Parts: sequence; C-alpha cells; structure tokens
Amino acid sequence: MMSYTRTLSPSPDVEPGQDRVKILEEELRLAKEKILQMTADTETQLTTIKDGFEKQSAKQAQELAEAKSECDDFKYKVEVLKELLDGLENLTEEINFNTIHRTLQRAIQQHKVLAHFAKSFRETVDDAEPTGETSTRMDLKRKMEIDLYEPNKKMRHSIDIDLSQLSRQSAAEYTRMVNTDVFRLAGRAGLISPFHFDVKKDGIVSLTDIALRKVNIAEKAAELSTQLRNILHEFNLWDQGHRSVKPLRDGLSEEKIMSPGNMYECLTEVMLAVKEDLSAFDNALKAVEHYDRYYATHELLVSLSKHGRKLYVDYKTGRFSGESIIKWGRMTDFYEPRREVLSYFGKLSAGYHRLIGFREVIEREAQITDHLVAPEDNNNPDNMLEDMPIKLLQ
Repeated sequence: MMSYTRTLSPSPDVEPGQDRVKILEEELRLAKEKILQMTADTETQLTTIKDGFEKQSAKQAQELAEAKSECDDFKYKVEVLKELLDGLENLTEEINFNTIHRTLQRAIQQHKVLAHFAKSFRETVDDAEPTGETSTRMDLKRKMEIDLYEPNKKMRHSIDIDLSQLSRQSAAEYTRMVNTDVFRLAGRAGLISPFHFDVKKDGIVSLTDIALRKVNIAEKAAELSTQLRNILHEFNLWDQGHRSVKPLRDGLSEEKIMSPGNMYECLTEVMLAVKEDLSAFDNALKAVEHYDRYYATHELLVSLSKHGRKLYVDYKTGRFSGESIIKWGRMTDFYEPRREVLSYFGKLSAGYHRLIGFREVIEREAQITDHLVAPEDNNNPDNMLEDMPIKLLQ
C-alpha cells in the first residue's frame, strides 16, 4: 500500500490564519485521495479472492463429479459381480446335481452287484448237500488264509474255491468270511465299480487283477509316504530346509498320501537342487573332522555356514530364520569344540543323504517307469492308478 504522507510549509505571502486553512484543505484532499486508493485496493483484493473462490469451487465440483463417476462405475461392477455369483450358484447347483446323479448311478450298480451276490449265495446254500463236515471258525479262518491269500500275504484275484467238503452251515459261514474280507479291502482302496469284482456261482466274491493292483499301489503309497514323512521330522526338515524340499513337505502334510512315482520325482528334484551346496557342505565337514587341532578354524566354520544356510531356510519366508541364526552363531564361534560342530551340522547333512537314498527304497519296492506323473499331481495318487506308470514287484 502506497503512503501519501506529505509535509506542507507555510507560504511567506499568506497570512497565518489563511495559511492554516490551506494546510487543512490540502490535508483533507490528500486524505480523500488516500481513502479512494485504499477503497480501490480493497475492491481489487475482494475481486481476487472471489475469483480464487470460484476457481476452487469449480475444482471441487470437478472432483465431486469424478467421485460420482467412480461411484457409478463401482455400482455397475457390483451388479456385474452379483450376476456372476448368481451364475456360479446355478452352475454349482448343476454340478452338485450331476455329482449326486453319478453317485446314485454307482450306488445302483453296486446294489445290483450285491443283489447278484445275495442271489448266488442263496442258491448255493439251498442247493448244497449237507455231506461235508461242520468246521470250527478257526478252521474256516485258516482255510480262508490259504485260499484267499498268497504266501506273501497278497490277496489272490478271481479265486475258485471248492466248498464241497464243507457242510451247508460251514459253507455259508465261510462265504460270509471271505466276502467280508474282500469288501473290507475294496472299501479301504475306494473300489466301488462292479468291474473291480469277480463273482462266482457259489457266491464267493473276489477282486479282479486290476483292482488288486490298485489296492497294492494304494497300500504301498501309504507305507512309503509314512516313512518319508518320518524322515523329514527326524532330521528337522519339516519346517526348514532347502526350497526344493517344500513341494515334498506340502505333498505329505496333513497325513496326505503321495504316489510312489510322485515321491520319486520330488526326491530327484531335491537331489539335483542340493547337489552343489551339499557337496561343498560335506567337504567342509570332512575338513573339520580331519583337522589336527581340537578346535575348528574360522574359515571352515564360515564355509559351513555359507553353504548350510542354503540348505536350511524357512519354508514360509524363504529366509534363514532368526532362531537358526542364534543356534548357528554359537556353532560357528571360533572356539567351539570340533566334535560339537560335527554333531550339529552332521545331522543336517545326514538328513539330505537319507532323503536322496530313499529314492533307492522306492526303486526297490516299486518299479518306476520312464513315464512319471506330472509334478502338479503330487497329491493325487489316483493319477498314477489310471495309466499304471508304476508296477509293483510281486
């Protein structure tokens, strides 16, 4: 704001009273000019403020319009999602209906098979001549073990059993015992198809060759899965280990069963993934073992830690855990006794060698073909049962 202060000096030609009046008139004039100037400046400022407010209002209005547009888009997407959900519910109902329909068809087929079993059994009992001797339950059980099972405890397929030496009552009891054992094994393997059963005219039920191979593979898969799960727990590789072990751990978690082919493939991937680090880790352990002095050198301990960290990361984070850092820090101290270092790190090395060696166990108990199942089917033992890529040794 400009200053309008001005000092007036009296004119020598003017009387003192007149001079005072002129001075006041001049000051009044200057005051009016100052007021006018201030009024103009104030109006200018008000105009500027008003323009700024209008611009701000326009910007806010634009933002409100954009927000409304986004809200409308969101509402449209919600409506689309609702339509998709309705479609999915209808599809789910249709899928459930188809599943129930297939289940009913299987139940009807199974009912027909059981009805045929019952009819054959009644005909056998009615037509049998009571010429045989009545046997005790223990005798019938021994006969069933001979007739139904191989010497290696594997069940025979499509068996023909002679009941002529048994009385009508013993034949009926024996048939019931055999059929119960067959149905028990079939139920454990999930066999419900009529094509898995062979029914003789005397009412004896047995499993077909294909059904028995499925049973053997399922039993072997459960046995090997338990053994492999125990190895992971024994060597503390269930929660931590090399990243290649995680798919194997996931396939065995929650008591799930992996097929022998899938276990073999996962173990092969572990073997190839840890080959270099495990070799360097073992070399460092051998150097510590053959070191002349009582304490291991700092260089060897650093080598153990470097390669060991890759073999023992947390599966969830993919990093070396804080708990392991504390434990390993004590083991890699310069003054740590050599025997304690070997005992601690030797267990980690032994765990990986047990995993790799378990491949030979699978090869010994199951013959692996060149066509292995896909890695993404690790948790589906039925995948290998369809194409039979594995043939169990008899």
